[in-house]
Amino acid sequence: VGLYVDNVPYIDKSAFDFNYADIERIEVLRGPQGTLYGRNTMAGLIRVHTKSPFSYQGTDVRLSAGTREQYSASATHYHRISDKFAFSAGGFYGYSGGFFKNSFRDKKIDKMDEAGGRIRAICFTTENLKLDLTVNYEYSDQGGYPYFYTGTVDPEKEERSQYIVKISINDKSNYRRNLLNTGLNIEYQANNFVLSAVTGYQHMKDRMFLDQDFTEQDLFNIEQKQKLNTISEEIVFKSKPGKNWQWATGAFGFYQWLRTDAPVTFKRKGIDEMIEGNVNDIFANFPPNVPSMSMKVNNDPHLLVNDGFDTPTWNGAIYHQSTFNNIFIQGLSFTAGLRLDYEKNSIKYDCGSDINFDFKVYKE
Repeated sequence: VGLYVDNVPYIDKSAFDFNYADIERIEVLRGPQGTLYGRNTMAGLIRVHTKSPFSYQGTDVRLSAGTREQYSASATHYHRISDKFAFSAGGFYGYSGGFFKNSFRDKKIDKMDEAGGRIRAICFTTENLKLDLTVNYEYSDQGGYPYFYTGTVDPEKEERSQYIVKISINDKSNYRRNLLNTGLNIEYQANNFVLSAVTGYQHMKDRMFLDQDFTEQDLFNIEQKQKLNTISEEIVFKSKPGKNWQWATGAFGFYQWLRTDAPVTFKRKGIDEMIEGNVNDIFANFPPNVPSMSMKVNNDPHLLVNDGFDTPTWNGAIYHQSTFNNIFIQGLSFTAGLRLDYEKNSIKYDCGSDINFDFKVYKE
């Protein structure tokens, strides 16, 4: 599914979770739209349109409050300076006190703060040429993660008995995200066609810290950091409405850089139980004719396992669609389209760790 906001494509799904207070309308186009829009959208397309400062004037203020310490506030101002220039600017803040309690710390585990702002400027340099610039930035800081497990198997009854275990983790987990979306739409209106060029840019930087054993025990955790940059360009040449032959031709491309670092840290107890203990369990199950073996991890307080991923993606496409209206009879139409699309994904993975251990073989 593709997402467009004011004709700017949002390439990565990390940008789909956004907060806008000035939405005018939302269009949902079902089914493949690959012959009308840049990114290949096999399952449909969502188009979000915000209020234009040329047609909407004034200041919108929204305040809300709810149970569980739910608060939010936003304000957006729309101003038309002249017949050639108008802008809108606004910001928002939201807070959630959370719903789930971490019984280990006796505090809510899923509190959240979020804030951001958006600027849009529209300028008509000539009667037929329009520049439309949008810049949107958001920051969120949320606690995590209220996960728990249910169910266990009773070996005597050989059936599953359902119960819910309290959320109780020792490491404070959270997720923080910085998200920037910006785009410039240059549109030229001729007598018989419309030519537009849309340049988009997305930047996302986040950090997730997770107590990965989800227990009170000090076993291991993970810290995942992502840094994403995406630039896209879409050029569309299409007919104006009102004629029996409606057509659109476009070219689209994007390049995305994504770096992910996800180091895992094993604590001392995690080293003893999950590494040393598992290895020695394997040795204990060897056949009797195999010499006995054991491994002892030296007394390091932590074991760091570094994981790094570089996953660049680039895409190029051209597409065309023609619709012939009122064929033979009024109201009968025929539509045909074609898309040529090439997308390449690659991954470069690096993982490494230093571990000090003793390995012994016992011969009987």
